[in-house]
Amino acid sequence: MAKKDQAGRDNEGTEAGFVLKAPVVVDAKTKKGVGPLLDFVAGLRTNRNAVIAAAENDRLRPYFRALSLYLRAQLKGDQKDPDNQKIRKLSDPRALSGLFNAMAAYSRNTLTSEMAIAPDSIMNEGPAAHLFGAQYQFQVEYKHGDFRFHVGFFQVRADTQRTREESSVTFPLFLLDKKIAERLEERSPESLLKEFQAVFTLVNHDMLHHFTSPVINSAIAGKYGADSSALNRWGENLPRGNHSTEAYEDWAQVSHEQVLIETAGSGKKERIADVEKRIDSFFDELTRIGQEIAKQKPKSKKDDPEKTAHETVDYMGMAMAHALSRVFPLDHPVMQRCLDRLQAADPMPEESLADLIKPKLRSGWALEKEEKYPVDPGKFVRERCVAGETAQAIVSSYKEAGLDILCTQEPKISYRGVKMLQLINMAHEEVLRHAPRLALGPMREKAAGAMVEMVQIAAKTIGFKPSAGKKHS
Repeated sequence: MAKKDQAGRDNEGTEAGFVLKAPVVVDAKTKKGVGPLLDFVAGLRTNRNAVIAAAENDRLRPYFRALSLYLRAQLKGDQKDPDNQKIRKLSDPRALSGLFNAMAAYSRNTLTSEMAIAPDSIMNEGPAAHLFGAQYQFQVEYKHGDFRFHVGFFQVRADTQRTREESSVTFPLFLLDKKIAERLEERSPESLLKEFQAVFTLVNHDMLHHFTSPVINSAIAGKYGADSSALNRWGENLPRGNHSTEAYEDWAQVSHEQVLIETAGSGKKERIADVEKRIDSFFDELTRIGQEIAKQKPKSKKDDPEKTAHETVDYMGMAMAHALSRVFPLDHPVMQRCLDRLQAADPMPEESLADLIKPKLRSGWALEKEEKYPVDPGKFVRERCVAGETAQAIVSSYKEAGLDILCTQEPKISYRGVKMLQLINMAHEEVLRHAPRLALGPMREKAAGAMVEMVQIAAKTIGFKPSAGKKHS
């Protein structure tokens, strides 16, 4: 049996040559193109999930330091109180690291949080299509104009002949629209997608799902008899906010935001600076790609390279904005920087308003007979393009907080306003969880307390006790 260090990390090495690095696939048609995904899956299959957890644990050390500060900010009263001392021990970064590995050993499933990227065509054509099916059951589709993307989980069960243990590893996967991926493939998009992957990985909260993996749906995490009753009761008792969708996911997103961008002393200044740097690098590359597409020779009379460039830049820019919406409120400077960079990168930013209106027209909204397309775009958007009660509530909450998305005092809707409306209509659940007033309800007020409870219940469920020793550096 492999020896474990004081944090509970399994020191047994991974399969020779395997590095825990989520793949980025652009070409799904050839064996060489899908090679990174095939190699990654093979490496997960030939290693026990506890070994993968140890490697993921090392990557998450900065997060555990931030989470520790977040938890310790909840300590109140007498510091010598036994309950306070227990929480303090469990909230040490080294203890959180150990709990992460101990949960992997207990549940025999590891959830990693570095986002893999591939074209959506990889699911049904090419050399990697055979991987999809039972292993890839959970996914959410997001639509933007005529294109879409998916975010889901891919579960890899261990080869028990190699590992001598039944276990599994689950990793998150972002799937690009096939048409967009084909356009990017011709333009050396590796740097673009690397920055996108880094930002999406930062805002991804799947390490919190790992801590509570016994309660995750079996399509995401393997079920090997782990007792989930206490954690299930914890999840059922989570506070529910206004317009809430699923309290468990609400908690994960709200608390992840608080850990990353609200907790004092957690390195948030450096973290925000790094995100801004990556956003700038992403849009520098996206600008280049858009310019190259716009300059290409038309392939037919119907071909409009500038429009194709606009579609491509707008799609990728909104994919980045969607990723950021999982942590950053719409009025946060990081989100506003993203939208400004998108406007500057877009060869045809003036088309954004039409992009917002046209889907509404196609879905059955009829113009008055005397109206052309349309007479008053601002009025049309304000009256007809805020889709549903939840979207209206989000817009109202931001207006109360000082961000007038609909530009009600102006004749025109701003570019930022259009993009924020598109983001709300595309993924209102993610935007809702970070909106002012709405998210500042019971969940936001009690998320940190729920995190403390989760750590305590998870540790008790699996019999984890933090080891004494020097603190995690």
